[in-house]
Amino acid sequence: MADDGGVDGASGEPSAWRPLEALQAPWEHRPAPRRPEGTRSWEDRQALAERRAACAKAAFLAQQKEDHLNRDGEAVTITPVPGLQVPSGPAPDLAELRLELRSKM
Repeated sequence: MADDGGVDGASGEPSAWRPLEALQAPWEHRPAPRRPEGTRSWEDRQALAERRAACAKAAFLAQQKEDHLNRDGEAVTITPVPGLQVPSGPAPDLAELRLELRSKM
């Protein structure tokens, strides 16, 4: 059937248009999306974000606690630094350590 643009071939007069017919698609397709039911309030979204953050933190801490003794690779013996002297008293103040380092430079 040739598309003649709605013109009758014999007389050149416009012919009547046939009504269009809606057919099912011959291929698989997903159903049309439903209309959104509405948006949540700001307080609801904030509460949901806080709950998700709390769950993520709890999962992270549980995983960290579970894996704190696991280590990749074989055990390696660490030898102490030669000539290392451990102070017998309390550690000196950070400002004093900085002054000592500057004096040695």
